[in-house]
Amino acid sequence: MTWSPDSKHFASIGQDNRLYFFNIFESQPICQIETPATGLVWDPFGLFLATQSSEDKSLKIWRVSNLKNVTLVKEIKQYYENNRTGMIRKPHWSPDGLYISGVCANIGKKNFCPLINRNSLEHEAFLMGEVSPIMVSRWNPYIFSDGIDPQSGRPKSYSVCAIGGASSNLSIWSPKS
Repeated sequence: MTWSPDSKHFASIGQDNRLYFFNIFESQPICQIETPATGLVWDPFGLFLATQSSEDKSLKIWRVSNLKNVTLVKEIKQYYENNRTGMIRKPHWSPDGLYISGVCANIGKKNFCPLINRNSLEHEAFLMGEVSPIMVSRWNPYIFSDGIDPQSGRPKSYSVCAIGGASSNLSIWSPKS
């Protein structure tokens, strides 16, 4: 289960392969969607919800306004379908909402955590280095500043993501942009 950022809605997943959307003022779900999922998370602005499944080995991003799967346009499943580990797969959004990090991705024997751009739905970066499958990824909730960009005069900001593997290793990434 996960709460929306405005705390007026929440979503939950069940063993019945259904994603439920609730409004706190109503006793019944406002929507049910048939989709396997073992992890889910709202984006920081409440516009998108992401689910990841160990059953169909997919990562899906849902637009909350119409509860449509926006990832049907792009195939995000390709990096997850060969991985057999990870009963719980919970993606996580960066604090600025620009990226979502998935877990349990691999190509051949290379394990990684893909960073998917929320606007393009493209994989923009891959956090690699774990020998075992990546089981968890979590973004620090704060956006950090690294001085002022001399050309634009705006702060240079970045976020920090931690990933953990099945071998109990932990690595910290700061993909500065």
